[in-house]
Amino acid sequence: MNKAKDNNRNIVNAVLRVRQDNNLSQEEFAEKVGVTRQAVSRWEMGISVPSINTLILISEIFNVSIDAMVKSKGNIDEKISLDSQRERSKFNKGIALIVAGFLGMICLPFLAEWEQAKNMEIFKTAYEHSYNYILEYPLYIILVSALALIGLGVYFTHASEDRFDNAEG
Repeated sequence: MNKAKDNNRNIVNAVLRVRQDNNLSQEEFAEKVGVTRQAVSRWEMGISVPSINTLILISEIFNVSIDAMVKSKGNIDEKISLDSQRERSKFNKGIALIVAGFLGMICLPFLAEWEQAKNMEIFKTAYEHSYNYILEYPLYIILVSALALIGLGVYFTHASEDRFDNAEG
């Protein structure tokens, strides 16, 4: 019986921690989870615990594993911290990819001018406009790579923002 109360205490601490970390009142938390404010109050006082379906819903909404909610408080802090670090890391990687893609796009006109000058020197003929070289072999690869980097960067930052939004509200 004492072990059951200890397990309940872990869930109590987890619910309270998740609610406070997301700066939600009991009423706001209850609304997100689809229960009454009184139910949240009973959970936080240790009178009762959420059903497994409610724990799953809390897990999905606030991106905290059920395992972390059922285990000790130290594990919850570690899990929340690791999840936050992973999301920040994905977001930062996304920003880096976007920046790299834009740098590639910025370099294209200069490389096209260089390609035009090189062709004029070697072949004594060149396209009238340097931007025509962007759609030819060497520069086309840079164009496609830059667009791919920007797309991946947007994907990573958007995926991270969605998780932050779900965790925040």
